[in-house]
Amino acid sequence: MRFALLGKDISHSFSPSYFQQKFSELNLDHEYELLDLPDLTQLKSKITELKLSGFNITIPYKQEIIQHLDQISTEAAAANSVNVVKVMDDKLLGYNTDIPAFTQTISPFAYGGLKALIFGTGGSSQAVQFALENLSIEFRTIGRSNRADFSYSQVAEDKLFQNYLLLVNCTPVGMLGREEEKLPLPFDEITDQHICYDLIYNPEETPFLKEAKSNGAIAVNGLEMLKIQADLSWEIWNT
Repeated sequence: MRFALLGKDISHSFSPSYFQQKFSELNLDHEYELLDLPDLTQLKSKITELKLSGFNITIPYKQEIIQHLDQISTEAAAANSVNVVKVMDDKLLGYNTDIPAFTQTISPFAYGGLKALIFGTGGSSQAVQFALENLSIEFRTIGRSNRADFSYSQVAEDKLFQNYLLLVNCTPVGMLGREEEKLPLPFDEITDQHICYDLIYNPEETPFLKEAKSNGAIAVNGLEMLKIQADLSWEIWNT
C-alpha cells in the first residue's frame, strides 16, 4: 500500500520517516512519500498514478482539498479543515485528526478561565478553534485577513497579552527555511504566566518559542501533536 503527504514546499517534513519507521516496526511492505504539488489541478490523476490508499494534507491545502472530496467527517466539516484522506472504492473521504491531536496535547495546560489568542486563520487555525471550543476555552484570532478578530498591530495597542495567556501559532512563520522570520508581536509582554504553543515542529524551537522561553513561559512545539495525528491517520486508513 502507498500513502503520501500532500502539500507545497514540504521537503522538510518529518512524516515520511515517521511512517517508514512504523511500517518497518509492523513488518509491512508499505510506502509513504511526499506529494509536493504547486496546485490541486492534477490531484486525482496523481492519486491514480501513485495508487494511493490514503494521504495526509498540510499547508496550504487543508481547506482547498475539501472541494475535491466525495465525503468529509462531521468534525472536518465543522472545522472546515481536512488533514487526512482515505481512498476507498475510488472515493475520497476526508477527516481531521488535528483536532483530537491538539486537544490531547493542550489539555494538560488547560484550566478554568484560560483564554487564547490564535495566530493565523487557515486550516490548522480552524482545527485549533474547533478544539478550543470543545474545551470551553475562549479565543480570538489574529491575522492579516479580514477573517481575523484582530490585526497584529492591535495585539500591542490593546495589550491583549494581559488577558489572553494561551498563545497558539498556526502560521508557517518560523518553520524550517523561514527561521529568521518573526511574527509581529510584542514579545516583551510574554510572561511566565503564558503558555506558548507553536504547531511547527521543525525547527524544534522557533523564534516564537525562543522568545517565550526567555521570558519564562511554557513553550510547546508541534512534534507530539504531529505524532498523535499521524497515528490517528493510520487508524483511519486501516478501518
